[in-house]
Amino acid sequence: MAPAAVTRFTGIACAGSHPGAGGGHRSGPLWITYFLVDMRIYYTDGFEVPLPDGHRFPMHKYWLVREGLLARGVVTASQLAVPEAATDAELGLVHTAQYVHKVRTGG
Repeated sequence: MAPAAVTRFTGIACAGSHPGAGGGHRSGPLWITYFLVDMRIYYTDGFEVPLPDGHRFPMHKYWLVREGLLARGVVTASQLAVPEAATDAELGLVHTAQYVHKVRTGG
Protein backbone atom coordinates (compact mmCIF):
# COMPACT_ATOMS: atom_id res chain seq x y z
CA MET A 1 0.00 0.00 0.00
CA ALA A 2 1.34 3.43 -0.93
CA PRO A 3 2.00 6.02 1.78
CA ALA A 4 -0.56 8.76 2.20
CA ALA A 5 1.99 11.47 1.39
CA VAL A 6 5.64 11.79 0.51
CA THR A 7 7.58 14.95 1.22
CA ARG A 8 11.05 15.62 -0.18
CA PHE A 9 13.31 17.94 1.78
CA THR A 10 15.64 19.11 -0.99
CA GLY A 11 17.47 21.49 1.34
CA ILE A 12 18.94 18.63 3.36
CA ALA A 13 22.32 17.63 1.99
CA CYS A 14 22.91 14.18 3.38
CA ALA A 15 23.87 10.77 2.16
CA GLY A 16 20.96 8.44 1.77
CA SER A 17 18.76 6.78 -0.71
CA HIS A 18 15.17 6.98 -1.76
CA PRO A 19 12.89 4.70 -3.72
CA GLY A 20 13.58 4.89 -7.43
CA ALA A 21 11.37 3.91 -10.32
CA GLY A 22 10.68 0.20 -10.42
CA GLY A 23 11.29 -0.31 -6.71
CA GLY A 24 15.07 0.26 -6.84
CA HIS A 25 17.00 2.80 -4.83
CA ARG A 26 19.17 5.68 -5.98
CA SER A 27 21.46 7.92 -4.01
CA GLY A 28 20.57 11.52 -3.54
CA PRO A 29 18.79 13.80 -1.12
CA LEU A 30 17.00 12.12 1.74
CA TRP A 31 13.35 11.29 1.15
CA ILE A 32 11.15 11.16 4.20
CA THR A 33 7.82 9.38 4.01
CA TYR A 34 5.02 10.50 6.28
CA PHE A 35 2.10 8.23 6.97
CA LEU A 36 -0.66 10.63 7.84
CA VAL A 37 -2.74 9.20 10.63
CA ASP A 38 -5.36 10.61 12.94
CA MET A 39 -2.80 11.92 15.42
CA ARG A 40 -3.16 14.91 17.73
CA ILE A 41 -0.19 17.28 17.92
CA TYR A 42 0.01 19.41 21.03
CA TYR A 43 1.59 22.86 21.17
CA THR A 44 1.26 26.16 22.97
CA ASP A 45 2.25 29.69 22.12
CA GLY A 46 1.38 30.82 25.66
CA PHE A 47 4.51 29.44 27.29
CA GLU A 48 7.78 31.22 26.72
CA VAL A 49 10.98 30.62 28.66
CA PRO A 50 13.42 33.54 28.60
CA LEU A 51 16.65 32.11 27.21
CA PRO A 52 19.95 33.85 26.51
CA ASP A 53 20.76 35.00 22.97
CA GLY A 54 22.25 32.20 20.91
CA HIS A 55 20.65 29.45 23.02
CA ARG A 56 20.61 26.07 21.30
CA PHE A 57 16.82 25.71 21.58
CA PRO A 58 15.28 29.16 21.06
CA MET A 59 11.55 29.13 21.78
CA HIS A 60 10.66 30.70 18.41
CA LYS A 61 12.10 27.63 16.70
CA TYR A 62 9.13 25.52 17.81
CA TRP A 63 6.66 27.98 16.27
CA LEU A 64 8.66 27.80 13.03
CA VAL A 65 8.56 23.97 13.06
CA ARG A 66 4.78 23.95 13.51
CA GLU A 67 4.24 26.54 10.78
CA GLY A 68 6.61 24.70 8.44
CA LEU A 69 4.77 21.40 8.92
CA LEU A 70 1.46 23.13 8.22
CA ALA A 71 2.84 24.92 5.13
CA ARG A 72 4.17 21.66 3.68
CA GLY A 73 0.92 19.82 4.34
CA VAL A 74 2.60 17.33 6.67
CA VAL A 75 0.01 18.14 9.34
CA THR A 76 -3.36 19.86 9.20
CA ALA A 77 -4.75 22.50 11.54
CA SER A 78 -7.38 20.01 12.71
CA GLN A 79 -4.57 17.83 14.13
CA LEU A 80 -3.26 20.65 16.34
CA ALA A 81 -4.46 21.12 19.91
CA VAL A 82 -3.43 23.28 22.85
CA PRO A 83 -3.08 21.04 25.93
CA GLU A 84 -4.43 21.75 29.37
CA ALA A 85 -1.79 22.40 32.03
CA ALA A 86 -0.65 19.30 33.89
CA THR A 87 -1.83 19.08 37.50
CA ASP A 88 0.58 18.73 40.41
CA ALA A 89 -0.64 15.15 40.80
CA GLU A 90 0.20 14.38 37.16
CA LEU A 91 3.61 16.03 37.45
CA GLY A 92 4.18 14.03 40.65
CA LEU A 93 4.05 10.83 38.61
CA VAL A 94 7.43 11.69 37.06
CA HIS A 95 8.94 14.38 39.33
CA THR A 96 9.53 14.77 43.06
CA ALA A 97 7.18 16.98 45.05
CA GLN A 98 10.11 19.29 45.84
CA TYR A 99 10.86 19.78 42.14
CA VAL A 100 7.22 20.48 41.29
CA HIS A 101 7.06 23.04 44.11
CA LYS A 102 10.24 24.78 42.88
CA VAL A 103 8.91 24.99 39.33
CA ARG A 104 5.52 26.31 40.46
CA THR A 105 6.99 28.93 42.77
CA GLY A 106 10.12 29.85 40.83
CA GLY A 107 12.26 28.78 43.76
